[in-house]
Amino acid sequence: MEAIFRDVKNGTEQAGKHVHVTPSDPLFGYYVVFIILLVLLGGAFSGLTLGLMGLDSVNLQVLSLAGTASERRQAPKVLKLLQKGRHTMLVVLLLGNTLVNTSLPVFLDSIIGGGWIAVLGSTFLELVFGGILPQSICNKYGLAIGATFAPLVQWLIVLVYPIAKPTGMLLDYMLGAHEEAITYRKAELKTFVSLGVEDKLGEEELSLLGSVLEFAGKTVEDIMIPREDVYSLSAEKIVDDELVADILRKGYSRIPVYEPSSPGAYIGFLTIRDLVFYDPTDLRPVSSLISNPLPQCPPDLPLLEAMSYFQTGRSHMLLVTQSPGKDEGAMGLVTLEDVVEELIGKEIIDETDQYIDIHRQV
Repeated sequence: MEAIFRDVKNGTEQAGKHVHVTPSDPLFGYYVVFIILLVLLGGAFSGLTLGLMGLDSVNLQVLSLAGTASERRQAPKVLKLLQKGRHTMLVVLLLGNTLVNTSLPVFLDSIIGGGWIAVLGSTFLELVFGGILPQSICNKYGLAIGATFAPLVQWLIVLVYPIAKPTGMLLDYMLGAHEEAITYRKAELKTFVSLGVEDKLGEEELSLLGSVLEFAGKTVEDIMIPREDVYSLSAEKIVDDELVADILRKGYSRIPVYEPSSPGAYIGFLTIRDLVFYDPTDLRPVSSLISNPLPQCPPDLPLLEAMSYFQTGRSHMLLVTQSPGKDEGAMGLVTLEDVVEELIGKEIIDETDQYIDIHRQV
């Protein structure tokens, strides 16, 4: 191998002389092998530049935890490599590719004899085997190839560190460090989900994921039942056989109760449990059976906060009002069932539901 470089050096030192290695020359085989190695190295550098730089760190983290067995092995290797700096890695790969591409014509010229044949030959080899083919392969199998060549790239980073690191830092300063975490808006995530990539998500799964992504941006006002559509009782109404039968016929487990003088002033709610041991012949007013206050909330309360409140178990119903704490401004009601329906994107129909929801469509 030293003889090859000595030949090239002698050829460059002797002005006007051209080094030509014939097939009968003992060095001819070494030249051919070296040219093949240069082409392969050029292809590796070119393919890795596209393959590694096109990998997303967030996606790699996901694959390292939830990918296939091979992806869980490969992703951490590439992640470790990317943590050394994308610009530093880019400098190393481009530097190696440049050295290979400039060396190939020199050795090819020596065995062909110079002229346009050497130029066309090196161009063809660099374009097809050092560019198109490796980049096409690495574009499809970037993770697997990147993980395979990760030790080589790490070794090259150490080898040319004095050049690559300062250049990479300069690029970071001028262009900004590469953002490792890519964030997406909810609308973009919903679009990605709707595409049903790879695993071909079913319609119900897509609907559920889409509803979850939209859930955080909604408020109780978006899903509340308007006050005029709420089945409620006056506090002074007598609980007799007829009223008990009407309550059971409606099928609601909780009925809001309002002040007789002000239908918008709710004082609590009556539950079916309150009527279990009640004797309708007692003819007591509704107000005497109320055991639960009706919590209030503003109309702009996010559904996430409403869900958190319901999870405490203190109530399954909220009064949406423009003036919380006052006996006015009631707008409607929101129940735990309403919030869950909005979260899963489906109407919950149980054995007591005898109605069609006309206030909203999911």
